[in-house]
Amino acid sequence: MLNVDGGYVTARKLLSKKVPSDGFADLWKHGRLDLTVEAIVVETRWRSYFDEILISQAETLLRKANYAFKRFQVNVNDPPAARRELDVPGGIMTDKEIAPMRSRVTARASANRRYWWVNQNQTYKTEVSGGFLWSPKTRADGVRNQFYANMTEVDIGDVIFSFCNKRIKAIGMAVGRAETATKPDFGDAGASWATDGWLVPVEFKELSSQILPKDHIATIRPHLPGKYSPLQVSGDGLQSVYLAAVPESMADVLASLIGQEFGLTLRALEGELGDVEDAADQHEEALRGRTDVGATVKVQLVNARRGQGVFRANVRLNEKGCRVTGVTDPLHLRASHIKPWKDSNDEEKLNGCNGLLLAPHVDHLFDRGLISFSEDGTLLISTKLSHAILSEWGIPAVKNVGAFNPHQIEFLKYHGQSIFKR
Repeated sequence: MLNVDGGYVTARKLLSKKVPSDGFADLWKHGRLDLTVEAIVVETRWRSYFDEILISQAETLLRKANYAFKRFQVNVNDPPAARRELDVPGGIMTDKEIAPMRSRVTARASANRRYWWVNQNQTYKTEVSGGFLWSPKTRADGVRNQFYANMTEVDIGDVIFSFCNKRIKAIGMAVGRAETATKPDFGDAGASWATDGWLVPVEFKELSSQILPKDHIATIRPHLPGKYSPLQVSGDGLQSVYLAAVPESMADVLASLIGQEFGLTLRALEGELGDVEDAADQHEEALRGRTDVGATVKVQLVNARRGQGVFRANVRLNEKGCRVTGVTDPLHLRASHIKPWKDSNDEEKLNGCNGLLLAPHVDHLFDRGLISFSEDGTLLISTKLSHAILSEWGIPAVKNVGAFNPHQIEFLKYHGQSIFKR
């Protein structure tokens, strides 16, 4: 691989696999993880040549191998163009190799990144605010549909162009892979769709510069896929399309039409993805390290975490933010079960009404039964909780967080009777 691709491309390919290479395993056995590609990317000046997703993946592998790495501090004032050809263990990395990644607006955050186009005329508001894509697994007559099957091809870090009302209105990035999920509450939309489907967790950011592809179809047309295209050659949308693959050349054209905002949006989404993956890994490691539960419960908790995408999306259909702190950015909130996962049946484990969006410290208290909520929304404080903690964490001792819907109230009754420590 090294002789064919060179040092830089080889490093990207190794990191994009997200699993330890044979070389990584050998160096681990000899106690020399400092010589791995992962350590070199994280700890040396080469960090500035890699995007944050690959750096995060490198750090995750090192952390799981118990390697205490030290992040290299990048000098943002040191332009890549000024750097000459440099030697690294295992090959040479040149500015010629680096320039395309640094300069192109649609530079891939991962060597395996793909681009997608989703038609969301009926589901835009629900899916973008809920942070997901959803489709049936087959057509209503049971026949396979390629635009639904594409859901299973989406990978973490893939980019999605959201098309609604003839415009590209938002950019999304997949933060998880497809999971089986029943149809969310789309209101009047999708009444004829099957209830069994695929859900892909996606974080979206709406664009200020919302282009009409039809106005630019002469530029876009040469890059339309020959099969399963998301657009007609006229530039009009196709009602039968849900999720379509976008060739990279077409993604480049769309990015250039959107302009600078595309690059800024992509970098913001990449940063959020890194934080999401980091938080998930840390949470899983914390679960594995717990001594207050047995091995069986640990496995159950880890599995629950890995299936969090469907549940989180369902919770976001009901809850817009943390009712206690007022935080609404989903990146900084946890989808917390009201009736604990271990006590819930299969339907309850994924039921959006069995969850609240809570800031991490509020989730900590709620999960341990140190706070709860009454049916009318009054914040309940356990006698076991020190008021000093409330003060230090900025949680008011008296607060009404607003009304809950009837289904949430039923789950809150369970929490109040079985979890809350009075």
